Amino acid sequence: MTQTPKLRSESPVHIAVDAMGGYVRGAAIDAVVSASRERVDAPVYFTLVGDEEEIARALSERSHNPERIQVVHAPRVATLGLPVPPEREELSVDVALSLIHI
Repeated sequence: MTQTPKLRSESPVHIAVDAMGGYVRGAAIDAVVSASRERVDAPVYFTLVGDEEEIARALSERSHNPERIQVVHAPRVATLGLPVPPEREELSVDVALSLIHI
């Protein structure tokens, strides 16, 4: 049986998350809040993208590590099953994707 090697990194990991999308509103925020409290080998930082006021309100109601979470405002949300609005550069999912650097 082959074992999968454990990935270790000394470099920080940055994860951008569309906080407004998905089937369950708030699930992405809950996941990031939980992960922000975990102890890890390498530093992991999260960027929650979406309505800044709504995200700030949600974070204020949850125990989290604020040093590992930042918020980037995106005023529009793509709603599942509906046409994508023409202002794509303002969609939370597109703003989150623009933050990814490979």
